[in-house]
Amino acid sequence: RLETFRSHLTLHPTLSLKSNGSNGSRSLNINHTRPRTLVVGGSGPTGPHVIESLLKRRHEITMLHTGTHKPDRDWYADGSIEILLSNPFKREDFRKAIAERNFDYAFVMYGRLRMIVSVLKERVKRLFTVGGLAVYKGFAIPEVLSPEGMLVPQREYSEISTSNGTLEGKPNHPNVKINRIIDTERVLFDIFPFATHFRYPWVYAENSMAIHEYCIVKRVLDGRKHIILPDGGLTLYSRGYARNLVHAMMLALDKEEISRGETYNVADEQTLTLKQIVEVICKALNVPLIEIINVPSDFLRSDNAEGLVCPWGPLLRKRSASHEIMDVGKMIFTLGYRDLVPVAEATAITAQWLANNLPDHESAIKVLQDPFDYDAEDEYISAFKAGDRERMRMVSWKRKPGFTAFTYTDERNPFDGLDQNQRHSGSYDPKLKKRVKPVW
Repeated sequence: RLETFRSHLTLHPTLSLKSNGSNGSRSLNINHTRPRTLVVGGSGPTGPHVIESLLKRRHEITMLHTGTHKPDRDWYADGSIEILLSNPFKREDFRKAIAERNFDYAFVMYGRLRMIVSVLKERVKRLFTVGGLAVYKGFAIPEVLSPEGMLVPQREYSEISTSNGTLEGKPNHPNVKINRIIDTERVLFDIFPFATHFRYPWVYAENSMAIHEYCIVKRVLDGRKHIILPDGGLTLYSRGYARNLVHAMMLALDKEEISRGETYNVADEQTLTLKQIVEVICKALNVPLIEIINVPSDFLRSDNAEGLVCPWGPLLRKRSASHEIMDVGKMIFTLGYRDLVPVAEATAITAQWLANNLPDHESAIKVLQDPFDYDAEDEYISAFKAGDRERMRMVSWKRKPGFTAFTYTDERNPFDGLDQNQRHSGSYDPKLKKRVKPVW
């Protein structure tokens, strides 16, 4: 490490200040006596915390993002970091933006990871990347497992959705997107054997709009007296408060000799049940606990369930109420991780922020696929309490609740009628700058 530091002093001259380019990118005076770090992304729930943690460690930062969402932070506007505006999903755009730059570290949290790592090959000494828990076998399709459902907890060495349960096997999840995620992990470690990879859970934070806690917060603010939850709300699924996730990443950076070449599950140390999340949110918003309407999940999976709407789809991203829990012992015992913010406190902070910063409602409906159709919900609850399945089927919804735009289930999504292979099909159109899907 001392030799690396000396090489920074002698081999890298100071760069001159450049004016803003036509694309809005900005460069700055860089004296390469400190670690040079690339952050791809940086404007999402965890990104600003990553950049602030790196600034505290005196890193010289280049942030590459699309510019669609600009962090409301002083360092974004005052020249503290270099900003590159580019498309991290498009190879040529990304390659041109990086130009001749080399880096000591890179944190890749957004974009097409397999493409990015191929461009950064031999240009980054130490790489930290973000993926997800969706790689584990049975994720979002618990019915394929025997016994049904993912075992609790899932560890880093647990089986993933491939022919032999490891990265060496052929991906075989029904959801094409998960197969791409698995392939990307393989490519990552082929190119960067000493990378550190983080498998993220469902992320929540006070600066994120498209989070599932909004489904609860909105109902509480609208004065709803009840909410439909499967199996009494006893489902457990790993969540990660943004500041906690970034704390884990910085521990891996600070202990890079331990973390090199490793994959880590990252999530809050403890997990709330779905019912406990409702309880915490109600308390945070100073309202009495709303009634939990306990609908058995098997009620919607029996032989007579055809045509029944799944009202908890926007909360659990699937019809099943099975658990999705990752073990975080590896980062606890090897990196010394502990939550910076306990899970109940973090959930309360997030709920209060959402209540004071409500997202655009129509955008939230589109992403979370929750129609907030209270008349239909009331009729559905009344029919359920009467044990009248046929009446439940006949409830008229403005739009049927879906499984969110982020779902990984192989079931056709009732919100838009698409299955996941249809959703992720098509090709990138550089003129429109988006994926163009075929007409189904």
